[in-house]
Amino acid sequence: MRFLLILISAGFLTSCCPEFVFETNVDTRVREVTITRFNPTFTTVPAPDYSVHTYRFPSDIQSSGDLPNDFRVQNGQALTREVPIIGTTLRLRMTTQYPQNSLLNSDIIVIGTGGQGTANARALLRFGGTLEGPLATSTEPLSLLTGVPRRFAFSADANLFGQRVRDILPSQSAVQVISAIASAFGATMTNRRTQTINAPVGTVQWTVLSADGGTVFTTNNTTALLSQLQTILTGAGSTLTGQSIIRQFETTDIEVAVGDYYYYRAINGLEFILLIEDVRQSTATPFLQRVTIKFAQAIPSGGCPPVPTVP
Repeated sequence: MRFLLILISAGFLTSCCPEFVFETNVDTRVREVTITRFNPTFTTVPAPDYSVHTYRFPSDIQSSGDLPNDFRVQNGQALTREVPIIGTTLRLRMTTQYPQNSLLNSDIIVIGTGGQGTANARALLRFGGTLEGPLATSTEPLSLLTGVPRRFAFSADANLFGQRVRDILPSQSAVQVISAIASAFGATMTNRRTQTINAPVGTVQWTVLSADGGTVFTTNNTTALLSQLQTILTGAGSTLTGQSIIRQFETTDIEVAVGDYYYYRAINGLEFILLIEDVRQSTATPFLQRVTIKFAQAIPSGGCPPVPTVP
């Protein structure tokens, strides 16, 4: 039975999986978007570089997606989430303007950038979907699947982008192979940054609540929170650590570099290959930080069934 399942799955992989389709001349399927750094800071007025816009990948092949504002955090409003402090009647509430991966209202927000306009340009992105990579970079042109070096002159040109994707994904089944190892929010990727506060530092308020909703303890300092949680857990005779409680609020951000390629399955279920094309700041005050992404969609040639689980 085990070998039969493997043979059946191999047949599925070669017959009806998504493939990247490119036009002969101008490739209308290769699209791009520029996203501004997410900064919901608002006191009595918005911060000079205030922005609550996010990015959502398109469901229509004729669209480049859209940039919806996250109105949940506009004008100083915040998101809240609560979890029980196991072994007690207390609950822990997190209040923040930076939504966790699972709470994003779209696919991407830009958390920060660095080295703009240089060869070391980087950006920290928070994703709402599933991704894997980098499949290749501007300096390491390797196929993720075979490890075979391939010649490639890095360029944002659409036709070269199309050829590059064909180099990385030489067959239809390659998309499904990458899809199978991709992780939610990029949580298993080596260039991830997992944190229990939503960057930047100081943007989270922690509150320990009693069973009737009263405030037992509140702080914006994670170290102080950990100490208080440990005191509560120890007093309740629990063997849990404070870290295990706040780990439920973890976010995963991905550090990307110009020239990186990624596989991404959007929140709408469609699959894309992304190229981090540019990281820069605007030339006019307040020098907004921006990331440009070029992308192409995997077009199903019949629809892929899930990879069978082999016991």
